[in-house]
Amino acid sequence: PPAPGHPTVVYFKGNARTLAERTERFSALLDDGAGLVAFAYRGSSGSSGRPSEDALTRDARAIAAAANTLAGGADSRVVLYGESLGCALAVKTAAADIGDAVILQSPFASIRDLAKTQYPDEDVAHLFTQTWDSRAAIRDMKQPLLILHGTADRLVPIAQGQELLARAGSSRKTLHALAGQGHSGLWTPEA
Repeated sequence: PPAPGHPTVVYFKGNARTLAERTERFSALLDDGAGLVAFAYRGSSGSSGRPSEDALTRDARAIAAAANTLAGGADSRVVLYGESLGCALAVKTAAADIGDAVILQSPFASIRDLAKTQYPDEDVAHLFTQTWDSRAAIRDMKQPLLILHGTADRLVPIAQGQELLARAGSSRKTLHALAGQGHSGLWTPEA
């Protein structure tokens, strides 16, 4: 739970690595007084089940909605923090009017856009059965938004973060570009 006057962070991890490999950032949040809810997606980090966009979205929304209760009720604040793939879950959760603020670290517009970036000479978009379309969902997001994106991100170009910022329904929104940083490693003192 959070210290008095501090928010609870619901952390949506990226698809790579485990929750255990994020303990440094979790410790920093806790040391600052934030409460923390971090969960393993179905089929990852020792969690059972079969992942899909619909299943993970339902899980994310249910966990984030429960975080307010765990944080102390109606006066508590919940910050949704998405990392890479977790950004899509944070956006879809916020678009359902859950959470009080959103932080997106290295977000992509949609899985098809990501595929075009990685395979520019191939037509692979039709191979995807799941869309992970933050471009569409972010319009319905009203919470304050902070996007952290590395200027040297070769996996998800910063242009996708900039597009999401422009499309976000939030009235308070900003993108913090981390000069020379790539897709990961954005958990820095500057950020």
